[in-house]
Amino acid sequence: MGRKEQHHNIRKILLFLWVVAAPLCTLNGQTPLEDPTFVTPYSFINYDTNRLIQPGDRPLLGHFFNKLDSLLFYGTGQVHIVHIGGSHIQTDIYTHQVRKRLQQLQPGMHGGRGLIFPVRVTGSNNPTNFTVGYTGRWQHCRNTTRNATCNFGLAGMMVVTGDSLATITISNRDTSLPFGSDIIRVHHYDPTHNYRITMATDDPWLVHSIQQVHQGITEIRLNAPVDTFTLEFYKTDNSPAFIEVHGIESTTDHPGVIYSALGVNGASIPSFLRANLMGEQLQAIKADLVVISLGTNDGYSTRFDPGVFERNYEELIRTIQTAVPEADILLTVPNDVYLRRRRANPATIQQETVIYRLAQKHHCGVWNFFQVMGGFNSVPRWHSHGLMQNDRIHFTREGYLLKGDLMFSALLKSYGDHLEQKPIITQHP
Repeated sequence: MGRKEQHHNIRKILLFLWVVAAPLCTLNGQTPLEDPTFVTPYSFINYDTNRLIQPGDRPLLGHFFNKLDSLLFYGTGQVHIVHIGGSHIQTDIYTHQVRKRLQQLQPGMHGGRGLIFPVRVTGSNNPTNFTVGYTGRWQHCRNTTRNATCNFGLAGMMVVTGDSLATITISNRDTSLPFGSDIIRVHHYDPTHNYRITMATDDPWLVHSIQQVHQGITEIRLNAPVDTFTLEFYKTDNSPAFIEVHGIESTTDHPGVIYSALGVNGASIPSFLRANLMGEQLQAIKADLVVISLGTNDGYSTRFDPGVFERNYEELIRTIQTAVPEADILLTVPNDVYLRRRRANPATIQQETVIYRLAQKHHCGVWNFFQVMGGFNSVPRWHSHGLMQNDRIHFTREGYLLKGDLMFSALLKSYGDHLEQKPIITQHP
């Protein structure tokens, strides 16, 4: 057996041990020979195209996959994925499926819940995997408002209060994936520094420390992980002050994958170009991979202009690359949609061309979900199988879960390709 073939076989064994076998161990110690890239078969899905690609001559998502190597092979470091988009992301169904499958890939992969936003405070639909309660009077602002002059971060929303005492409570609903968070970071804007952020608790021992670790970030360290917590926003005097909340980070110092999914109903690319705090938030959370799932709302028109779409998209890519130059960017091609429930939208085909061109120019990866789902006019097949809602734009819960499995499978297959091309690792770097 030649050296090249021997390395190939060794890499296959390592891939099985670290990426396939470990997460499938059952309580009695047995390891079923299952394929974690398996996705429920449908005749209309193009499974052969379901992998990530990177046009050009650079390695696919090299920084991100190298960080995964350190986590999987040595149990060191955190890998932070940030996924932004519109209503498909705000519901956090398919992204939560990817999050679960990544964090349950093998023991030690859970790095915390990541950056979340208390959407319910704005009156919109909250992700179903955590609940939000609040007290006090809160106003809100969204990046979908064209003339908005508010401060926005990655969440694309902000809430603000001027009350002397207001609270926000976050509670995990997914018992299969606990928050496991012993660090809570509140991203906020308090121009007069008249507010103090604390955690309400009946056990003073729980809170280890509270400090402002960065301008606009208050960090609460706990002595034990929690799945439910209440933040108190307390005004220290009677002045007419206010405090804005731009996101709540639920994390830990332990190694693992962190997957922050942040979407706004109706958001287009210009919506996120209004996010003046996006760059500093990406830096603060140390993003390794930024996934962009935008375009459906940009193209939902009979007068779609691909030139405007490309200029806006390129500006967003440049903003991200300027903020976190080492991070990789993954562009996702929007799904097939119907215009006013009548006919398939041809703008998606033009968006696909633009996305590939920008990916090659700026060395981004691409997940072409448009082709994976069946391409142009594939909506009727998804709808007839109960995978798409009647609006022919959004998916049902079953459809979103399938989409999440497809994205996870594409990530894992492409990571396997990365492992095949790496030299054999003999010791910790």
